[in-house]
Amino acid sequence: MTRRHTHLALLLLAGMITAPCSDRQGEPICVDLSRREAIPAQAQGNNHPALRFAVSAMTSPAQTFADYQDFIHYVGERMGWPVVFKQRKTYQEINDMLSSGDLDAAFVCSGAYVRLKQHIDAPLIAVPVIDGKPSYRSYILVRRDSRIETFGDLQGRRFAFTDPLSNTGKLYPIYRLELMGWTPERFFGHLIYTYSHDHSIQAVAQGTVDGAAVDGLIYDFLSRTDPDRVAGLKVIERSALFGAPPIVASPDLQPELRASLQSHLLRMSVDSAGAAILRRLRIDRFVAGDERDYDGIRKMFSAVERLP
Repeated sequence: MTRRHTHLALLLLAGMITAPCSDRQGEPICVDLSRREAIPAQAQGNNHPALRFAVSAMTSPAQTFADYQDFIHYVGERMGWPVVFKQRKTYQEINDMLSSGDLDAAFVCSGAYVRLKQHIDAPLIAVPVIDGKPSYRSYILVRRDSRIETFGDLQGRRFAFTDPLSNTGKLYPIYRLELMGWTPERFFGHLIYTYSHDHSIQAVAQGTVDGAAVDGLIYDFLSRTDPDRVAGLKVIERSALFGAPPIVASPDLQPELRASLQSHLLRMSVDSAGAAILRRLRIDRFVAGDERDYDGIRKMFSAVERLP
């Protein structure tokens, strides 16, 4: 697999470049990412309203605009509709844009999707099937040469979250702490937000933090395609299965466009061009998805929101 395809696959497997955010004074200090848009050639001078599509910041986007063109071009060409790709840094920004009607569809984190559904009726469009399952896990990572063997051993240590609305990168570990009778602020000695799973992996590998919670799909992908990046790491805990990060629509998206988008995504695996893209992404296919697959995430949100 080429470096270009590795970047593209990372972007969709979870489904944007920022420096880690330190929590030195109790509040995350973050480096902002400028907002950008890519408008394909067919949208220039076209009176057709463009389909506005975004991807949440599950992986770092050094190559986002270059590498995402395959997917964007495929969707726009098959729908016969111009597609504008919008880039934002945080999951909340994407949720806000879907809620306000500034986006038509987006590839979002599962945790962000559950939170979004608490506020608006965002239709589920498609879910990626990877290694035969439309689901994924949270992994708790530490360095292989550390003496940390269990989640409890991380008490007083430095730990990395990804995004405040991340399921695998934040919700799962704070739910584990709730079951243990702890809050993150009391349990960990130091916290940072990295705003991407690959940055969290890198932070552990470089010793910036002692542990992190990450998307298991991204970790497994790197283990197969770039094993040197995870060679010094070990997984000390794997969560139960959760519904995979879905593609969702704004409730304002016209029903015929929503149906067209879903139809073409669900048929990608039997279309020669679509199948080629999926092979590079190591995605088996897209399926319609099942709301019940996200009930475990809803349960965790309910539990942690009872915390003071």
